[in-house]
Amino acid sequence: MLAAWAASLGGEAVLAQSFGRNQVVRRDFDWKVVSTEHFDIHYYAQSESLVPFAAKTLERSYARLSRGLSTGFDRRRPFFLYASLNDMQQSSIVDTGDGTGGVTEAFKDRFMVFNDGSRRWLDTVITHELTHVFQYHVLVSGWWKSARILKTIVYPLWMMEGMAEFFTAGLDDAPGEILIRDAATSEGLIPLWKLEHFSHLKPHQVRLAYEMGSAVLDFIEEQYGEGKVEALLKLFESRFDSSSVLGELTGLDIFGLDRKWREYAREKYRRVARLERLEEPERFGAALTRSRDSIPEFNSAPVFTPDGKSMAYFSTRQGYPPELMLKDLRSGRARRLMSTETRIETVELGNFADLSRVLALSPDGRRLAFFGKKNHEDFLYLFDLERRSLEKIPLPGLEGAGMPAFSPDGGSVAFSGLQEGISDLWLMRLEGRVLRRLNSDPQDDQSPAFFPDGKSLVYSSEVEEEGSAPRYRRSLYRLDLAGGDASALLAPRGAARDPVVSTDGAKVLFALEMDGFQETAELDLLSGRVSRLTRSYGACYTPVYTSSGAVAFAALRRGSVHIYAGPREGFLSETVAPDRAATRGSVTDPFIREIPLQVVSEPAVSTSAAVMTPERPYVPSYSTDLFLPAFFYSSRGGLFWTSYWQGSDMLGIHQGQALLTYASGDGYLNYQT
Repeated sequence: MLAAWAASLGGEAVLAQSFGRNQVVRRDFDWKVVSTEHFDIHYYAQSESLVPFAAKTLERSYARLSRGLSTGFDRRRPFFLYASLNDMQQSSIVDTGDGTGGVTEAFKDRFMVFNDGSRRWLDTVITHELTHVFQYHVLVSGWWKSARILKTIVYPLWMMEGMAEFFTAGLDDAPGEILIRDAATSEGLIPLWKLEHFSHLKPHQVRLAYEMGSAVLDFIEEQYGEGKVEALLKLFESRFDSSSVLGELTGLDIFGLDRKWREYAREKYRRVARLERLEEPERFGAALTRSRDSIPEFNSAPVFTPDGKSMAYFSTRQGYPPELMLKDLRSGRARRLMSTETRIETVELGNFADLSRVLALSPDGRRLAFFGKKNHEDFLYLFDLERRSLEKIPLPGLEGAGMPAFSPDGGSVAFSGLQEGISDLWLMRLEGRVLRRLNSDPQDDQSPAFFPDGKSLVYSSEVEEEGSAPRYRRSLYRLDLAGGDASALLAPRGAARDPVVSTDGAKVLFALEMDGFQETAELDLLSGRVSRLTRSYGACYTPVYTSSGAVAFAALRRGSVHIYAGPREGFLSETVAPDRAATRGSVTDPFIREIPLQVVSEPAVSTSAAVMTPERPYVPSYSTDLFLPAFFYSSRGGLFWTSYWQGSDMLGIHQGQALLTYASGDGYLNYQT
């Protein structure tokens, strides 16, 4: 899910820094180091607040993986903690691009992740990347590591990335369940033998490939006995192809296992669809966007003009960065408002398959607000629909920003801002460009939306609950802007995201993730009643009320995300039963389970804190990355020898390379440094 190809091509990423590519670096990183039992944690001032959580998570995940793979480390592994994506993309260790959540490289057993404010994200990405460290420990450690690294290109990515997802079970399972259920019920599963590598996949299929690999490993453990994932990895230490490994484990080659697993997945999810009464998105509203061909595309974050005649949204029809679109709802014609690639490097729609509300429209229908990145910095962008002009507003002191919402008077934009590793709510007063913080807490606060009177707003906030399943919840809160007090509106067992308020201020529409589903839901603020509005094969994202009171939403189906809208009475209105009665101003826990949730047993280790050494400054240390010699002897040409060496420090700032070639028959000697 998180490192795409970088995990298995870490060596190439290291070399790429050396050749002719300019990298924008906006800051110096004053690295410090603390050590736990198994890790050297590298951090700097902006990521320092995250170190205790990272240390706890690293050691907890180490215990899980060492038990699951029956192996451990004989020395500490270097881990790099970045406060934001913008910071990680300035890394001198490896090149990291958009869509990369973390990187593991095999030369020095380094791995790195970035923080986006969410503890669930950080927990998941750390565990994912640490799995790759364990894989390299088994597959490429030992004598002459340089030669063994070359073999990584033959390891199938369905195994490498699938295993990393397999060991994150219980942390962020819903997106994978949603993707596979959608694919299994629409003939969208990719044959396993086509997932040896991912370079040929269509847009938006990489995350599905990760999750399919994990599901296949789950299937192997379930059908052929526990411990098969551990055995699979260790067999690849001495084997070169999937069929020989799978044959020993299951008696089937990769083609036979693929047929058996896909048949199992189709039957499983068709049964789920029957039991849960799942529906196509067209059941709830008319499609406002459609695909032109078989290439998957994402269309999300719809907003509607006050007159109801037009809809603005983001689309990946032409790839990334996504394009800002405007559709005339009467004629059905859609046009691109601007070319983002010439002005903005990227616009984030959300973390991978978790799409977020990333576009806002001013109450007068004139200006669109969104956030974009340029040179590793986030800016607030305002697009004037009348003048067709774009304005860029800097956000001094913030390391990231997203999820905008206009105030009812149109004079301010509230959003989620990241500072020193913590995401809180911020407000930009457009006149005078006045930026102020609205709240301050250690939780991940996202998706603010104003109440009609402009005096308060609703938002989504993450809460970690040790020992519970799931470990992380996302609740809805109401923030009073005058006093700064926050009161809980709703605390589901899963995650409530992207809330918006009805024009009368009586209801809150939001996306609800729970038990492997993500649906559109509605909270009646007066009665406390929560209604489930959809039952989806895929998932519902970024729901909004239209100017006429209808409900619009983005839905994943058949690998693409499209926008739908319909009258409220055309949706479901299923009451979700509370565990206990709701009381005004208190946290409610209104959801009971419909499907038993997988509970992942954790190793018996302390999760309250990890023992850390005192901090120390980073001191450069140098070591060999690659040493690749080649030589032969012939009676006519004599001895021919060539060798390549590369070394660097831990941060990749200082590199040395040498090439030596010698041919005794010709008296030829060439060397380069």
